[in-house]
Amino acid sequence: MTSGGGEGELAGSVTTPVPDIHALFSHYNAIYFQDSLGPFTVEWSSKLRQSPSLSKPKKRRKALVGSPGSCRYPPKYDPAILLSESDFKFRPSEDLKNILLHEMIHAYLFMKHGITDRNKHDLLFETLMDGINSNFLIDQERPIAGYNIIFRHLLNQDVERNRDNHWITLGYDCLSKDYE
Repeated sequence: MTSGGGEGELAGSVTTPVPDIHALFSHYNAIYFQDSLGPFTVEWSSKLRQSPSLSKPKKRRKALVGSPGSCRYPPKYDPAILLSESDFKFRPSEDLKNILLHEMIHAYLFMKHGITDRNKHDLLFETLMDGINSNFLIDQERPIAGYNIIFRHLLNQDVERNRDNHWITLGYDCLSKDYE
């Protein structure tokens, strides 16, 4: 696992830096979760993959495979939100923000209600999700189009397409990785 994104890292284009995930976590924790996620950390993970490896037998695949974000709970793990480092290198920062907030809702439900089922997207989850999506609090991290937190992380095709067609903008010229 590596540390959070910095100004030199890219997401989606040369001019879009990957947001600092630790600063985002602190920001969202204060605004939307009343600073209740204190024991949780947020980390980049190289083990999360959007698409499971088909070469591994099913029983040997990691439980975290198949999602760009995951929430770990005690007592088995230290409380943490993991974000797929490889998936977010090629995604707009809005996707990172939406998935981080999705995972923070899971962390909040664990802290307030003891819910550890990451697949549970019930009325409590939906209420928090809709509340953030439609909230009008001052939030300098809010994307122009607003948040779009949803029940499932749907990056599969886009991530693969963006990995295959990673464009670099250099002034007026656009060069794909195939022509470098």
